[in-house]
Amino acid sequence: ATFSSQSAPDYNCLFPVGDECSQDESGAVAIFSTQLDDFLGGGPVQYRELQNCESNTFLGYFRSGIKYQKGGVASGFQHVVTNDSDVKRLLHIKGRRAIRATEVDMSWNSFNKGDCFIVDLGKDVYQWCGSECNRFERLKAAEVSLGIRDNERNGRAKVHMVEEGEEPAAIIEALGPKTAIAPSNVDDDKVDTSNRKKGALFMVSDATGAVKVTAVALSSPFKQAMLSPEECYILDNGVDKNIFVWKGPKANMTERKAAMATGQQFIQDKGYSNKTQIQVLPAGAETTMFKQFFCDWKDKDETTGPSKAYTIGRIAKVVQVPFDASSLHSNKAMAAQHGMVDDGKGKVTIWRVEGEKVLVDLSSYGHFYGGDCYLILYSYRLGAREQHLIYTWWVKQMCELQAVVLGAHMTSNTPWIDNEPMDPTTTQT
Repeated sequence: ATFSSQSAPDYNCLFPVGDECSQDESGAVAIFSTQLDDFLGGGPVQYRELQNCESNTFLGYFRSGIKYQKGGVASGFQHVVTNDSDVKRLLHIKGRRAIRATEVDMSWNSFNKGDCFIVDLGKDVYQWCGSECNRFERLKAAEVSLGIRDNERNGRAKVHMVEEGEEPAAIIEALGPKTAIAPSNVDDDKVDTSNRKKGALFMVSDATGAVKVTAVALSSPFKQAMLSPEECYILDNGVDKNIFVWKGPKANMTERKAAMATGQQFIQDKGYSNKTQIQVLPAGAETTMFKQFFCDWKDKDETTGPSKAYTIGRIAKVVQVPFDASSLHSNKAMAAQHGMVDDGKGKVTIWRVEGEKVLVDLSSYGHFYGGDCYLILYSYRLGAREQHLIYTWWVKQMCELQAVVLGAHMTSNTPWIDNEPMDPTTTQT
């Protein structure tokens, strides 16, 4: 993936590794990724993506979701045949914002009450919803079902919604007599948020001719000054199945080229799960997941507060009005300078996000707690039409899981108020 910028392009190099791939295939793709990294001057951020444990970066490239299909490359092209009416397969749908559709055995034993499944019979596509599944999973399962109809069947298939206990004869015929449905599984996406801050920092050096890993700090948070530009480092977050390899800009070429292999060897030495992800990060391209372990991380040219506003193409001088929240709504010049949409007399609604939105009592407005996330809806009139602004409030140390939940509520298509659709919104943090 390539991203253009005003100076130079940024690169992400991602290589997925399937559950059933051979050791030779896994090693070969790592070698090719190293060669690509070398060709691009060591600039790409490298991601080793494990099946069912992909990063949000990888999943973000596939907005319509991912389907895991059985077989290898030799049989891969036989799975999707346009307008094939003889298909019989069962897809297990997992995920909220990013969809994972995994092909499972065509049997009632594959079902559970907490998830959605797609029974694909070619001309008919049945979306089966367990009695304990949530609305996010229903929505995502519908996206996959419609994608099969539109992309694999050219719109010729029919999509049917089926609730648990209301299975039509076609499903019974395809799967056999219905057996007891298993209870919902533990949600694999729920991660102990405390684990995300548990990390250790190690320095990697081959000054003696052999790779040596030395502990720098055995617990986070770390300080950015611990990273020397002449060395490479491993940030061990194995408790959350993440390993980060940071390449110093002045580290020797051998260390930089061996970064991915070093990470893989580290996982083996520690006895971590083979589902542990590896990210190789050149200096200046650190991800948010990496930077969260540092208490004082500052990016290049990062500012620490509001900067001075400038105007271009105007002759008149713009007087800078100091910010004062207490007089913001009564001072028109200040309100205009800081982007206020009206005099503040609109309607304010606040939710605290705890998996689902919880309405905050009016008496608690203005009180925000560092351990929680909030959505603030401001509704105001612009002429005869009602407009809306949505503000999100969180602390810097918010974990990725909280960010995902908050983002899901921000992008949810479900109405928030009086069953009326929302107008386009502005998000501020």
